[in-house]
Amino acid sequence: MTKKELFLAIGIIAVVMIGMLYLTAPRELTVKEYLSGPVEFGNLTTVLLYYKGENLAHVSTRAEMNGHILISIPHSGDTAITSIKVTIKSPGDGTVYFLFPRGGPWKSIRMEKQFEDYLTINVVELSDLGILGKGTITLEYLIAPICDFTNPVEVSVEIHLRNGLQRYSGKVHFVYNFCSQAN
Repeated sequence: MTKKELFLAIGIIAVVMIGMLYLTAPRELTVKEYLSGPVEFGNLTTVLLYYKGENLAHVSTRAEMNGHILISIPHSGDTAITSIKVTIKSPGDGTVYFLFPRGGPWKSIRMEKQFEDYLTINVVELSDLGILGKGTITLEYLIAPICDFTNPVEVSVEIHLRNGLQRYSGKVHFVYNFCSQAN
């Protein structure tokens, strides 16, 4: 085998290994302490996402009784957020307003509204975040009408991170009883 063939073979093997690493499923982030029960209003609630004991990201939320929900996603400096999917399930025909985030350019935002089993399901997906994924991303929602709900509003946040060629994904879930007198 000549030197040229040897370098070519090594190059092909390296490309195949990098491709296999990139095409493997993302590593699943875990939550150490999951929320049990509804989130308290006016307080910042944070859920930490880990991989092998290392905190890579967290999702913080603040909800007000008027239906305003703020979702903030900071992450470690070595990672970048590549995509976010927020799903809000509200009873009946609750209207969910997604307040367009500041900054930009937002290359790909997909919004969808579905109805299923007396629930209104609103999905917002932000993908191809590019440079925006390097920093904290904050999203705002307004849910109305609030006290027509007899059941809680559920919010799920799914994030995908990248650190070099390694990819990670995690999901957190929050429940809000907007009409409960206990909150």
